[in-house]
Amino acid sequence: MKTKYFMFALAALLLAGCSDDEIDSGDGSGLKPEAGKTAFGFALKDFAKGSVPLSKADPDPLDKLPASVAESTIDSLSIYVFDQHADTPYDSTTTVFAEEFKIGENQLTATGADKTASIQLNGTGKKKIYFIANAIGQHDMDRLKLGETTEAQFLAMKTNVLTTADQLACPLIMTAIDSVQILDADDTATPEVTGYTIKQGTTVASRAITLKRIVSRFDIENYAETSDLVIEGIVLNKIHPSALINKVNNFKATKNAEYLYSGDTRLEEMQQFDFTRYPNANNGRVASAFYLYPDMNNGKAPETGEGDDADRFYLTLYGKTRKTGAKVVYNVYMYEDNSKTGTTAGASPIIVKPNNQYLIKINDLDPTRLSATITVEDWLIGDTISYEMSLGSIALSCVEFTLTEVITDGSGQLLTLPAARADGNGRPVNVAVDAISEWELAKGYNAAWIDTTTNIDPADLPVGTLATVLPQTANPYKNERRGTLVFRNVQRPSIMQTLVVVQKGNAAAAVPVAIGKLSATGDYTVVNRPTDGTTDAVGVTEKTDTLMLAATGGGNPTLLANTEYKDIVIGVDSCGDKTTSIQQEWAIRIDVIDSTWIHVTDQPGLNQHGKSFKFDLLANDTTLARTGSIRLYDRQDATIYRDLVIVQAGKGGTGEIVKVEDRTADDFTDLEAATGETPQHYDYTLGIPVNKTTGKPYQIKLTTNAAWSIDDLGDTAYRNWLKAYALDGTNKRIMSGTGDAVIEIGTTLNDSASVRTGFVTLRLATGVKVIKVTQEASVPVITLDDRHITDGHIDFPAVKADASAIYEAAQFITNDNWTVKAFVNDADGNATAVEADWLTFSNSKDATDTALTGGLGSMVLKITAKPQEETGGAGTGAAARSATVTITCEHPTTPAGSDNPAITLDIYQAGIEANP
Repeated sequence: MKTKYFMFALAALLLAGCSDDEIDSGDGSGLKPEAGKTAFGFALKDFAKGSVPLSKADPDPLDKLPASVAESTIDSLSIYVFDQHADTPYDSTTTVFAEEFKIGENQLTATGADKTASIQLNGTGKKKIYFIANAIGQHDMDRLKLGETTEAQFLAMKTNVLTTADQLACPLIMTAIDSVQILDADDTATPEVTGYTIKQGTTVASRAITLKRIVSRFDIENYAETSDLVIEGIVLNKIHPSALINKVNNFKATKNAEYLYSGDTRLEEMQQFDFTRYPNANNGRVASAFYLYPDMNNGKAPETGEGDDADRFYLTLYGKTRKTGAKVVYNVYMYEDNSKTGTTAGASPIIVKPNNQYLIKINDLDPTRLSATITVEDWLIGDTISYEMSLGSIALSCVEFTLTEVITDGSGQLLTLPAARADGNGRPVNVAVDAISEWELAKGYNAAWIDTTTNIDPADLPVGTLATVLPQTANPYKNERRGTLVFRNVQRPSIMQTLVVVQKGNAAAAVPVAIGKLSATGDYTVVNRPTDGTTDAVGVTEKTDTLMLAATGGGNPTLLANTEYKDIVIGVDSCGDKTTSIQQEWAIRIDVIDSTWIHVTDQPGLNQHGKSFKFDLLANDTTLARTGSIRLYDRQDATIYRDLVIVQAGKGGTGEIVKVEDRTADDFTDLEAATGETPQHYDYTLGIPVNKTTGKPYQIKLTTNAAWSIDDLGDTAYRNWLKAYALDGTNKRIMSGTGDAVIEIGTTLNDSASVRTGFVTLRLATGVKVIKVTQEASVPVITLDDRHITDGHIDFPAVKADASAIYEAAQFITNDNWTVKAFVNDADGNATAVEADWLTFSNSKDATDTALTGGLGSMVLKITAKPQEETGGAGTGAAARSATVTITCEHPTTPAGSDNPAITLDIYQAGIEANP
């Protein structure tokens, strides 16, 4: 059970004349130590100034919204005192937890800019004192045990542990550390007053304690009207799920193991949270959008494994463009400027440190890249940030046409005008402006067709009260059109009011809005989409225009080759034929996933009616044809568009195999091109020695720009001895891939006397290639392995004709083909040329006793002697008989004149004695 001390603030007793670290002997009117204790008075710096807005969990568990709770508020203060070991005072594994004090926020007294209180320390010796704010509820610290828990164990404890669904809610733990040495009151060898050493029974007054947060804070500033980006959701990637209890003080410390950071595996990504529910979202700066534990990856050394974007914290913004409503996704990495590309990409990395505040400012976007800057700002305890609009709010109203709130596609107010309202057909529409600070009127990119005025007079009426709105012409389109006006505070541009002017569509208009016809000159042609509504005739299934190479010599247009193309100019008909359509302002969008090889280098700017655009194509270094598209869309209405499809041929497939190194010294016959058809077609030959080669297989280098595969050997007759595969980067065996590879071929030991042959089939972009693999045979061997046969001699007893045949089994071992023959011996026991037909041979495991004259491999050979026939009939007897049996290896490659190994058996059968 932990001992806890609940102390009330003793600020009234603080010695007013003492400075930080000053000691009071107890004789004056300052803090008085209790009997046998030392009074330790402290001041939490800058905690009585003010507060900062904070994000906390909304009652809706699916979203997080800012709350009014101050992120610098102290809900509780825990003070942990550790006694350092007398012999090893700086070893955290021997410094032991000794005392704990709990002080509530209402027990801290404001003294100037600080909050003060005091505790009473027990005992003497060197002590380390940890101040942990807002730690109640951190259940990891419930494991602390007086007299047992070490400082190292304490420092390894964690704060909140995140999951993929939970954001951090500040305030989290704020920490600080102090230390003091308390000497015995009777110690006369040490001065009484120092910055570190004091005596028992004395007082430390107003010791300065600066608490720092463990977390980092992120603000997001985005003005959708100028950036064209409406952020809808945010996903945080590569998040540290926890922090050590004293992570702030351990920042960049390296001397002791306790100063290491939490090694918990990062969360790959958290669940997306709804950014639109934050006050000021996409219309200024959102304070405390989210909090993080620090990411100390310095981002400066990719070659050492640090700094890659994939390994550092980054956030993903999900949203849409303000102008067209097109969905967009952008990653924001921790670099000062996310818009840099090429050699400057990744410059000026930013480290996410504890107690730092970061501002992510969205500037603008293009179809492929988001321009955003990240700056580090002070996040000081006690700063006050106010977003009250009382000194700069702007209110709009209109008598003629009531303003309504924008419901979809952003915020602001709507002014809806009839289609016919225009210059020459009705007076301007008055919009009253209620503001007490100077303001200005700015037009959005899509409001060029609207004339506006204000009654702002810098001399007489700096704060205007009226603006007028009037379209230049009646709406010529069937569709409604929109333009954006922004009323903006001059001194604080973040304070603004948006007015979206909507002019209704002209139902009587016969003029559609359309993108002009596309065309190309020189080496190119545009095959335009048909006007009858049918699909195109160039192999593309959509009703689109297709860019092709111009026909030559009276032929047909062809698709683009795989080479690089520069400065392709496409003309856009600006509707010279105004009897059929009216050309509005258009822009270009490119699919950022499928069309990254298309680079638009020149296109119309805002409020321009473009007549052409220019782009480059990268070379296609793959073997597959690829299709990309450039979309021209109406800035007013993205549903009006025209697509230019580009089909680029793939690179011709290559595939070559060669040996990696010469292996003749290892008895290989190196890979060489040699075409043959026996026993099947092959394109290369490879000879492998008899020994096992899987330990150091034969390597073949495959050079290709395309996909490849190796046929599985599992269904072949040589599957048990031949292996073929490639290795990936982790030395995992693979049977297919793309691009260059090293293929390994290995075999088991060939203990057979026969050469064996297998085939490895490679399927490449250039066709199927077959390698004929032959492995040398072992030396033929045959050995009699039968203990009951002595000196190769077998004796049979006499067997009369009316008795059963008699036999003997002889076991031999061989790795070769073999034959068996028997010849009659002469009187001296020498074999003659006469076959001994009274002996037959069979496999002892063959129940049918089928006679054989040879075989392959080892066997238990059954040698059977036929019954003897008496020469003159029954009782006349029969002579003894003998024969020589030879089992000979029949190796097919034995050179002429050489003998194959053989086993010779001497067979003798006793005669039948005459018995008249």
